[in-house]
Amino acid sequence: MQDRFVESHPCARNAQGWGRPQGYPDQRGSKAVDYGDSEAQKRRVKRSIWETVSLVLLGVWSLVLLGLAAYSLALSVRYPAFTRDNISLALFSALFGSFGAIGWYGLWRRKRWGWWLASICSWGLAVRFVYIFIHFVNTDGWAIVDWAFAVSTAYSLALPIWLVMPGTRKAYWNKTNL
Repeated sequence: MQDRFVESHPCARNAQGWGRPQGYPDQRGSKAVDYGDSEAQKRRVKRSIWETVSLVLLGVWSLVLLGLAAYSLALSVRYPAFTRDNISLALFSALFGSFGAIGWYGLWRRKRWGWWLASICSWGLAVRFVYIFIHFVNTDGWAIVDWAFAVSTAYSLALPIWLVMPGTRKAYWNKTNL
């Protein structure tokens, strides 16, 4: 009775005398025991650093744009003198934030259309930010440029550049991600 208990214990000694938990392959190369993981856990593939950073950058940028849209609408109610400017900023931010969120979903699902949508939105925003940055500097000088505007312009450039890096393109441009 006691020998049977010892052999069935998870840390029972194998033929070489080493105690290994059940489920680990022995030195002869037998397969590991299936622990009954769900089908989704078996299919899960680890994401590369390129995919992870793309998801984080685009997710944060989309949330910032959607938050800016909500904030602009709240300001237009509070300060009616600037309603037209705030509503146009809210519409622009909501449009690009929504497309960015849809692109994020496509990137999360590892789809090529998600990469395309994220790239088009990101390059569109980057062009707009750089244009506004150059326009402000040319008309009013460097005094009008603050840290928030400079950082947002740099961030808007970092995302599309990251999306066209070879590692990111390779992750989303394989034949199985149609």
